Amino acid sequence: MSRRKNIHSRIDSLLLGYTIPEVHQLMDIASKWLGPGHRAIGHSQQMLDFIESVFGSRGRKIALLHLLVDLKVIDCAFLLRILEE
Repeated sequence: MSRRKNIHSRIDSLLLGYTIPEVHQLMDIASKWLGPGHRAIGHSQQMLDFIESVFGSRGRKIALLHLLVDLKVIDCAFLLRILEE
């Protein structure tokens, strides 16, 4: 698992009490060939809807948190520092 995905999973566990690594893999699957542009595909309302249809409401919460961290709405370094104290 890449360092970035590991951060996503750590944040899930700290905030939500659980993680589903496959949600992060699915959201970032296009990064292999699109690089940072993968967010146009993997970070959308449609992807959140799809993830919820597969993983339920827990998956949607994880996907939304992933999206907020990647869009820098939530500063993951700050969040991890506060939550791990």
